[in-house]
Amino acid sequence: MKKSLILLIISLLSLGSTCNQKVANETPDFVTKSILKGEITSGTGVFSDLPNYKFTTEFKSASQFITKNIENKLESQGNYTYNKFSNNSAKIILSTEDQTQELQIILKFTSRNEGVYEAYLLKGGLGTQTGVFELKGK
Repeated sequence: MKKSLILLIISLLSLGSTCNQKVANETPDFVTKSILKGEITSGTGVFSDLPNYKFTTEFKSASQFITKNIENKLESQGNYTYNKFSNNSAKIILSTEDQTQELQIILKFTSRNEGVYEAYLLKGGLGTQTGVFELKGK
């Protein structure tokens, strides 16, 4: 009886481990033609007064993005780079069209289409933000 229980526990643990590996390997190889819906949960600097701020970033091509607020008003547009650097993480750098601002975003996927992010202004002011996101393909 003890041996059967131990084997059952080992089997369940190994099944759980397999499931976790599947969720952990969800970072897409690219985001072209995808839409990222985000919500800022906290921020510092220029982002300090934006908790609960919702936005949508559309990756229109392999290098062009456009970001709008919840009212569908244009916030920014320009070029981006995307790099998957682990099974559940990726980095996006957004550069505005006039190159006055640059934002680095680290995405951490907790499931196939969702996760949390951290963002840091690299150019054009001081500020960091954290939030949640959902990524959907077109």
